[in-house]
Amino acid sequence: MDNPTAIASLTRLSAQPEHARFCAKALRLGKLIDAGLPTPPGFAIAAGEGLDGLFAALTALEAQTGETLGEGLLIALRSSPVDIAAPTAPAILNIGLTTGAAERITARVGLRAALDLRRRLIQNFAVNAMGADPEAFENALYDRLKLAGEDSEEALDEASLKALEADYLSIVRDETDEDFPEDAADQLGIGITAMTRAWDAPTARLVRQARGADPEAGQGLIVQVMALGLGPEPSGAGVGALRSSQTGEVGVNGRFLPQAQGEDALMGMRTPRLLTRA
Repeated sequence: MDNPTAIASLTRLSAQPEHARFCAKALRLGKLIDAGLPTPPGFAIAAGEGLDGLFAALTALEAQTGETLGEGLLIALRSSPVDIAAPTAPAILNIGLTTGAAERITARVGLRAALDLRRRLIQNFAVNAMGADPEAFENALYDRLKLAGEDSEEALDEASLKALEADYLSIVRDETDEDFPEDAADQLGIGITAMTRAWDAPTARLVRQARGADPEAGQGLIVQVMALGLGPEPSGAGVGALRSSQTGEVGVNGRFLPQAQGEDALMGMRTPRLLTRA
């Protein structure tokens, strides 16, 4: 890498003081990897640093996974603030699911799951990286659910998801005067720029201050291979803890939602499974 002090593999992070610029979330992921727990590989960009070495780090990640971004490798982009009290920007998931990657993703998870991953990327990216109105996508989803006679997006069939993707692409053009980017490197670059801009905005600084965080705190970024959450069982997403937040008692607790991504298990749209084990 051009600047290994600014961008580092998650496998090289630890809780040492010299790594503090990679921020709390990235350091926790590094600890999970060091402990031998199954954690998708990735790399972290230190707070306040430039992007020298970004594509060298991406090339190394592609070599590690045997997949190429835009040809089968999907990644997530997440915020990793210096101050753990600071609110984080929404993650951008499924980066790299271009039209050119669709066939390989379909072979991996099936057509319906691939279509759902694709429409999630378009909505998530357009809102968080291109400034589109989230309500426009919610309205389009509601219309497709109503037309299909279904109550949940999970019940939409392949034809409905294909139609919804076309709806979403049209919304992107109407909302942003731009087409959805089909180059995977562009998706990553635009996402990083947007997340950095949002963090530095005056409103974001005021929100950090109101929540007791340092308004001038820096933001690191995490680029990590996607755990898709959609596809063959038991695919899904959720949250978990090893101690009760109410009593402090040691034990596994949390929520898991099949066929889900990100914070779906916390959104209340479908009933998650409770995780309980002493």
